[in-house]
Amino acid sequence: MQTTYTYNQMTHRMGFLMKAFYLLSISAVLIFSGCSKTKEIQEIPTVTQQTKNGADNLLLMNRAKESQSTRQDNLRHMEEAQTFEQKMTHATDFLKAFEYNLWTNDSTIGDNDKYRKRLQLNAIEEFFRAVRENLNTFKDIDDIRPTSDKAEALNLNAIAVGLHKVHDFQELLVEREGITKVSMLSMIKDALKKAEPLSKGLIALADLEDYEKEILYYQEEAKILLNIRYNITSAMALVGVSELQKKFSFLNLEIPSTIKKFGRFVKSWDSKYDGLNFIQQEKINIYLSEAIATRDYMRSVAIEDKLDKKIRKIFSKMKVNEDTCERKCPKDLKNNLKDFNRNIQNILFN
Repeated sequence: MQTTYTYNQMTHRMGFLMKAFYLLSISAVLIFSGCSKTKEIQEIPTVTQQTKNGADNLLLMNRAKESQSTRQDNLRHMEEAQTFEQKMTHATDFLKAFEYNLWTNDSTIGDNDKYRKRLQLNAIEEFFRAVRENLNTFKDIDDIRPTSDKAEALNLNAIAVGLHKVHDFQELLVEREGITKVSMLSMIKDALKKAEPLSKGLIALADLEDYEKEILYYQEEAKILLNIRYNITSAMALVGVSELQKKFSFLNLEIPSTIKKFGRFVKSWDSKYDGLNFIQQEKINIYLSEAIATRDYMRSVAIEDKLDKKIRKIFSKMKVNEDTCERKCPKDLKNNLKDFNRNIQNILFN
C-alpha cells in the first residue's frame, strides 16, 4: 500500500535524509582520510562544507517547490469553488502557503533575515498579480460589494477576509523564538503608512524594504483590498446575527444573497445575538472588531472608507434589547452583548 505524506511530514523526512546523507559523507571522508596524506586530511573541512551546503540548498529548493505547488493548487481551487465558504478556505490556504510562512530563522542553512525579506518580496509580487487579475474584470471598483455574486468579487472578498492569516509553523516560531509575525495584512499596513512620509520627503526611498516598495507600486490595489476587508467582515457579522433563514426559510444562503434578500424584505428586525453561544458571540465580535480596526487604519493613512449602503441600512434597522440581560444573563453574555452593541454603534456612527 502506497504511503502519502503531508507537506510538513515530507519536509521533516527530507531534512532527516539530508542530515543522514551529510553524516554519512563525513564518515566516508574520515574513513578515507585515515589512509590519505596530510594534505588530503587538510581538505576534509572543505569537502564536508560543500556537502552540507548542497544539502541545505536542496532543503530550501524543496520548500520553495512545495509551497509554490500548494499556492497554485489553492488559487485554482478558489477560482473554481462555487460557494463563498469554499473560496474562503482555499484563499486562506493560498495565503498560508507563501514561503515566508515557512522561514526557519536558521542562518546556518542561509535562511536568515535577509532571505526572509526576499521571500516577502516574492510573495508580494505573486499576490498582487493574482489580485489584479480579479480586479481587472471590473469596470467600476464600487461593484466589488459583499452583495455581488460575481465570481471575481467573491474571490476578492475571500482573499480580503484572510489577509491576516499565517501558517501554523510561523506561529510556532513566533512563540518559540520571538520573531516578528509577518502576514500579508501586516506588510500592506506597514508599507501604506510610509506612503505619505515618502511623498513629503520625510523618509527616503532607501528607507523602505524592497517588499514595501512593491506594495506601494500596487498602492491602489492595496487600498481597494482594505476597503473590501472592511465591508466583508461587517457583512459576515451581519449574516451571523440575522434571522433571515428562519424567517423566510431560505436554505444555505450565501452572504451576497442573504444581504440582498434581507434588505428587500425586512424593515425592522431583532438580532439573534443573545441566542448564540458564547463562542459564536465572540466570533461575531471579532468580525466587527476587525472591520472597525481596518476602517480606523484606513482613516489613519488618509484612505477613504466606504461601508456598503445595504449593510449600513440593515444594521440600522436591527433592534437589540440590552435591558433584558441585566439580571438573567451570565456575566460572559453581558460582556459580549455590551461589546456587540458598542461595535454596532461604532460601525454606524463613527
